Amino acid sequence: LLVVKFCFVLIYISCFSNCKKSNVPSVNIVLYNESLSVIRKNIQGEWKLEYEKGGICSTCINDFSNVSYLWEFSINNKIKRTYNGSIYTDTIIQWARDLVFYTNGDSTYIMNFYDKRGYPYNYVVDRIYNDTLILHDAYSVDAVYYHFTKSN
Repeated sequence: LLVVKFCFVLIYISCFSNCKKSNVPSVNIVLYNESLSVIRKNIQGEWKLEYEKGGICSTCINDFSNVSYLWEFSINNKIKRTYNGSIYTDTIIQWARDLVFYTNGDSTYIMNFYDKRGYPYNYVVDRIYNDTLILHDAYSVDAVYYHFTKSN
């Protein structure tokens, strides 16, 4: 009987001794219906594009996890985008409030900027879900969703 109790205690200890809660909280926040100051505060920093999903093929995924595609949002309202070390966007973001698709009928702030080639970009800062920043095309009926993780 003593051996059975001892085995039970060992099994109990081994089952629960490896269970630890992470000290890093997960961030989940919808941003498209927030004020501009809240949006800018939450996206500040450098983000790595992991993949994009959607567009004409709603289930298609374009994987960027094997390349260095970084977007940096600074406190002074600038965006800097680099692809494998080459800077192709380094400019000021122009924010405009407008009604767009995929925001449940709410108007939201649109992030507008041009890259060095003069190509325009218009994005909605949708949310941060499980520490992944999600942006999507602002003026598209078949929007692409861009998924980023915080860069170290």
